[in-house]
Amino acid sequence: MTPASLAIVIPAWKPDFFAEALESIARQTNQDFHVYIGDDNGSPLLRGIAADKLAGLPYTYQRFEKNMGGSDLVGHWQRCLAMVGTEEWIWLFSDDDVMDPHCVEAFHQARSRQDADLYRFEIEVITSIPNCPTFPSCAIGRTSPSSSKDGWSTGIPAS
Repeated sequence: MTPASLAIVIPAWKPDFFAEALESIARQTNQDFHVYIGDDNGSPLLRGIAADKLAGLPYTYQRFEKNMGGSDLVGHWQRCLAMVGTEEWIWLFSDDDVMDPHCVEAFHQARSRQDADLYRFEIEVITSIPNCPTFPSCAIGRTSPSSSKDGWSTGIPAS
């Protein structure tokens, strides 16, 4: 089996929309990816949700003993990124987002046509909690290829 070229990294803590996030990944039309879940010592439900929703897909689950996100969110992201294996590309994904079923496919198509170091997905808030003082942490978003001419918004061009 050829190693995946895309690492989907999920810093996880809360189970609220986690099942929906993982279901959206499992529904991808192109499954050239490996999922890495870094559990920030959150809900004990996370491991079971991951096992159920990602059954049959390549994934790595790490539960960290110390919660970092409450005091050093970037530090938690960094330790999640350190889990990545040999994949060429990294997609930092949220535990409360969902992706369009064609996102991974569109990503691979775009990178075959465009030489860039960074690709950005369009985001659409699909659910939010009223009166949330910490928006967007109380929202679930949908990730999809952009409506631009080529279907992508690119960031930093490759040098």
